[in-house]
Amino acid sequence: MNSFCSEKPVHLRSLPFRKHFVSLRNLRFSPSPTINKRNTPKSCDPPPSALSDALKIIDNAEKQGKRQVVLRPSSKVIVKFLQLMQQHGHISDFEEVDGHRGGRIVVQLTGRLKKCGVISPRLNVRLGDLEKWVV
Repeated sequence: MNSFCSEKPVHLRSLPFRKHFVSLRNLRFSPSPTINKRNTPKSCDPPPSALSDALKIIDNAEKQGKRQVVLRPSSKVIVKFLQLMQQHGHISDFEEVDGHRGGRIVVQLTGRLKKCGVISPRLNVRLGDLEKWVV
């Protein structure tokens, strides 16, 4: 039989030099609130939507005077929104490029767009009440 199994367990209180040990009660082993399990920064804000990112990219490209911009990832909401923008003449053309992860959309800009953005959260708004949301 192993000698460790036959002996009585030793407690820290019984040791004469116990004052040199750190008390485990005073230590707190809680993870930082800003780090998640994969050690990547975690913000308290919800993640931005794909439509919001796409419209910010379009708006910034228009301000820089670019004629073409690539949006990624692609989604049905972005495609429907771009179709509306195309009908109203804000963009000239767009093309979906199918990729393995999310796809891309290549948008041809006209240079006539002043400002675009999203209203978040998506609310049902009548056309007459839309002026309240314009900044």
